Amino acid sequence: MANNFVWVNATTLNGTLWDNGTLSLATPITQTGTLTIGGSTRKYLDAQLNNTGNITTNVGASRVVYFQDGAILNNSGNFELQSGIFDNVSSSAVGTFNNSGTFKKTTTENGEISVIFNNTGTVNVESGILTIRGGGVSNGGIFNIASGKTLKIGGSHSGYTLGNGSKINENGNLTLEGYGLFDIKLSEGAAIASTVQFTIQ
Repeated sequence: MANNFVWVNATTLNGTLWDNGTLSLATPITQTGTLTIGGSTRKYLDAQLNNTGNITTNVGASRVVYFQDGAILNNSGNFELQSGIFDNVSSSAVGTFNNSGTFKKTTTENGEISVIFNNTGTVNVESGILTIRGGGVSNGGIFNIASGKTLKIGGSHSGYTLGNGSKINENGNLTLEGYGLFDIKLSEGAAIASTVQFTIQ
């Protein structure tokens, strides 16, 4: 178990700091406070973590938070990614990040999601580049890309699906990066605003 946590009971976490180690529990963990994921050492999520409060990730542009054994992070609260990468420990056990709340990218440093990212909430790219490389589905989810900022999607053989009601808004940059292996699928009722700057790499 990682340190620096404040536990309300055996399955409820009330924020503070996660700066090293593994967050592991056989039953789902609910995070209700204000949790900062920081520090330069590797961190491993080996549980289902349900965030109903606030989480901020600031681990440095090249630092990784690993999802182990198919770990799941469900965000129905507020999640701020300042810097860092979410990735799998191995390709045989793929992690999942489900966002039904508000997810925002807020600094010019690198922010990357290389686990499956499913969005039914709101994603705001307010600063820098947010890269989604693990595939996933947006079912009615909203992506807002501020002017001069970039949402980059690519790197997954399964592609990324914008389901019915999903939207990519504002006038930032949407970049598809796939080296011929990636595609973005638009279902009927999904929309990319005409003001979005669209490029393929």
